Amino acid sequence: MKKPFLAKLIPSSEILRKFWLGIFLTGVFLASLIIFFLIYTAATARASDEPGERIEDSVVTAPSQETLDRVREAVNSFQAATPPDQMQGWKKRAENITRERFCEEAAATGRDGGPDCLPALPQQDGDAVAAQQQEDPKASDVSGGNVAKTKGTVYYFFSFSMPGESLQQALQDADRLQKEGQKVVMVIRGFVGNDLFKTAMAFEKLKRESGVDKDLPVDIDPPLFKKYGITEIPVTILAGPKQTGRTTGDVGIPYSLSRFDKEMENYGKVGHTYEIIEQDLMEFVASKQPMIEAKVKERIKVIRKEMFVLKKYDGTFAKATKTRMYNIDPALVLKEDVLDHNGKVLFPKGSRFDPTDHASLGRYIVIDGHDPAQVKLALTGDYRKVMIISGDVEKLATKHHKQFWFVTDAILERFKIKRVPLIFEQEGKLIRVTEKAL
Repeated sequence: MKKPFLAKLIPSSEILRKFWLGIFLTGVFLASLIIFFLIYTAATARASDEPGERIEDSVVTAPSQETLDRVREAVNSFQAATPPDQMQGWKKRAENITRERFCEEAAATGRDGGPDCLPALPQQDGDAVAAQQQEDPKASDVSGGNVAKTKGTVYYFFSFSMPGESLQQALQDADRLQKEGQKVVMVIRGFVGNDLFKTAMAFEKLKRESGVDKDLPVDIDPPLFKKYGITEIPVTILAGPKQTGRTTGDVGIPYSLSRFDKEMENYGKVGHTYEIIEQDLMEFVASKQPMIEAKVKERIKVIRKEMFVLKKYDGTFAKATKTRMYNIDPALVLKEDVLDHNGKVLFPKGSRFDPTDHASLGRYIVIDGHDPAQVKLALTGDYRKVMIISGDVEKLATKHHKQFWFVTDAILERFKIKRVPLIFEQEGKLIRVTEKAL
């Protein structure tokens, strides 16, 4: 059963509005990551170094149907019931935020925040409860003995369309019965006005006016409304191991339990009822699905446009004005011993490993993709790979029918690149690096 998203007094609507929006946008963000991964994998996996391969065959130009199906599946998952532990985490976070904001306002206005910066709530002692039971026959119908005999869960379906006095009494009854050992859950169908902030404020007001100073025994559970066919409220249901008792009408939880103690059956409408003003939360989320899908599709366009463009090195590397050559030793020399799991030295400090002993490097060029002259130089030479420090690889590949690559930070650092175009190739045991002036 889900726990309600509840917060204590929240003075600023903006915080909770952003938090509610964050629930949806988190899912959108995760879906975007999935799409990015799928598109990027498809683009890189199909790339090839083989001569004559046409780059348009390896560039993703539109999201596949499989990608859209996965996005739709991710969006549909938003409609699933929130796990209790996740809802509890949201609730704790909201409580911390509201406590901090309440303390700040109390300090700013000179108001006494009370324990934990929240005003102290009046407590009902044993005498007060006894006096209330004497005055209210509904409260005295169920004694501790009857509660001990009642097995199962009591569901009290309600809506904020009900009078405040009825809601306060129901909450007090539920709290008292919980203390006496009876499991009671107050169930609401959705958010007040489909607004998280309004719902939180309504719960806070109910909590303060009823004098219940702990977590409200409330679930936001629209599927439970459908399960029992709740179309008007309040409805009290005792779901026992074998039988179910039910009353409809504003007669109070204790009175309903007294009827169930005699006979577990549907007693029908026994009191005044009210309409349900809260929209089904699952239907509300489902109604947002087209909007979420539209945002995801727009995000796909943005991702696709940005994923093929390298911008972070713009303006970093100067254009070579004269041809200059230098050599780099690619060998790796160990700076410390390499040990195995038993502490035995596998490779001692100072050991030298030369990659040219095992593989041929080939010839590569690094260019600025925005410079037509450098692009022309790369296309006319015999290079294993053409790497760019700036530009759009999709546009270059589509225009020239040749694969282009983003240069990596490791290459920039290893070959000490400062100016482009730059060519590096193996020369014996060394790597010859050439800054080429055009």
